[in-house]
Amino acid sequence: MKINDTSNGASEKEPPTSEEIRLGTRTHVIVRRITLACTVVLMAIVAFVATQVPLNTTVAYNRLGSEFRLPALALLVPPALLFSIWIRGRDPKNGDIDTRERYMLVIFSSIFMTFCLVAQMVFATTFLNANQ
Repeated sequence: MKINDTSNGASEKEPPTSEEIRLGTRTHVIVRRITLACTVVLMAIVAFVATQVPLNTTVAYNRLGSEFRLPALALLVPPALLFSIWIRGRDPKNGDIDTRERYMLVIFSSIFMTFCLVAQMVFATTFLNANQ
């Protein structure tokens, strides 16, 4: 989007073109679909771990000299987070984003979903090893 200077020194954005709205909507739909697919994969990992270990399994977590016990329900945190992001992304105005914002959306959502997948794999491995 271009910014126009006005006489009083303020700036205002030009309305997006139909092509920008189409590309923004398409990008948003693709990111939402990938988020949902990632959530399904995370839930499949939860289901696999739930069938392999007792649900009362805990793992030790040390932080600042204190030890905490994380229950197996901690595996539900990453999919719940991604599912909440997927639900919140149903705004009809989400197609109204410019090129820079589209690139940022794709880059940051990819990084975040990769982080969630890696965290879930680490959680799952930890719980599977704790059961042995």
